[in-house]
Amino acid sequence: MNLVIVSHGLTLGVFLMRWYKWTVEQFEGLNNFDNGGMLVMQTGSGGRYSLLVHHTVEELRAFGLTEAMLNDQMWQMTAKPGELNYDFVTDGSSFFTHLV
Repeated sequence: MNLVIVSHGLTLGVFLMRWYKWTVEQFEGLNNFDNGGMLVMQTGSGGRYSLLVHHTVEELRAFGLTEAMLNDQMWQMTAKPGELNYDFVTDGSSFFTHLV
C-alpha cells in the first residue's frame, strides 16, 4: 500500500517530529522545502520506515538532519517494527510526551 500526504512544510516537520520522536531543537533545525518539494519515507529491509532508503545523506543534511538523526535513519533502514534504538538519545523529552 502506498500513501501520499500532501502538506505544507511545517506540517510535514511536525509529522516527522512525532514519527521519529525528534526533540523541539531537532525540529527547529529543519529547513522548509521549496514549492513542490517532496520527502519519501520508505520501508527498509527490516520493515521500518526510513528517509535514507530513498534519499541521500546529503539531501537529508540539506533538509536539516543532524549526524545523530542521520545515524538513527541508518538504523531505521534495517530495524524491525517494535525494536528500539538505544543509541539514539534525544536532548530531552519529545514535545508530544505529555500527550501519550
